[in-house]
Order: sequence, then structure tokens, then C-alpha cells
Amino acid sequence: MVTQAKLLVVVVRGIEVELPLRVLLVDDVAAFRAIAKAYLQEIADVTLIGEATCGEEALVQLERLRPDLVLMDVHMKRGNGLDTARRIKARAAQPLVVLFSLQSDDAMRRAAYASGADDFFSKSDFLQGVAAALARITGDLTAVPAG
Repeated sequence: MVTQAKLLVVVVRGIEVELPLRVLLVDDVAAFRAIAKAYLQEIADVTLIGEATCGEEALVQLERLRPDLVLMDVHMKRGNGLDTARRIKARAAQPLVVLFSLQSDDAMRRAAYASGADDFFSKSDFLQGVAAALARITGDLTAVPAG
């Protein structure tokens, strides 16, 4: 008899998702993406499913990959993370969006949340920022039976 493994389905901010969270990483700096990718691959409840180098590419990847979470830089040479977050949140199927930026003053933080971002942190503290953002986002996980 073959038994099927049940996935853990959780509710994160009103959205049902299966763990691990499927993440799309968006940043225009290849070296930074490589470091972020290596770190994300070490997190148990996260699977990096794709990368994009700008907002437009992120929107294309969003349609193709259907991530649970978009982790995105605010400042990119082609495409602004704030505008892209607004466009993502205007869609029917809305993944969680976490923005990060080297500019992390109060004005940038307000702009990030005004764009619809679910969380924001300083890019200079990426490792701690991702961990803290994931804890804040998933801190109120509610398990539901997997169908």
C-alpha cells in the first residue's frame, strides 16, 4: 500500500499556502542575487522557485511560476519595486510581497507599505531582514487540513 504524504497547508495573512513557501527573488544585481539565493536555500520553509532582474521580468515570472512570496528590491535599473508591488497587489491572485532597499528611512518604509508591500526591511541587513520578515509574516500561521 502506497501512502501519499500530506502537505502542510497554512493560512498566512488570509491566504492559504502550502509549505514550503514558494519564493520569487527580484533584484538587478547578480552578485547580490547569488548571495540571497544561497541564504534562501538554507531556510527550511522556503523554496526559491525563480529569479528576476527587474519589475517587468518579475511580472512575467509571477504569471508563470505563481509564487507565494515575492522578495524584491525597491531600486532597480529597469523597473521600480514600488510600482511593481502595486501592480502585483492589483491582481486577483496576490502573493505576499516583501520589499527591501538600501534606503531604509521612514519615508521609504512608508512608501513600501503604501505600495501594498506586506513587509519591508533594509537590504544592508538582508539575512536578518529576511528571517525577521518571514517570522512577522508567518508568525500567525494557522494549519489547515491538506486536501
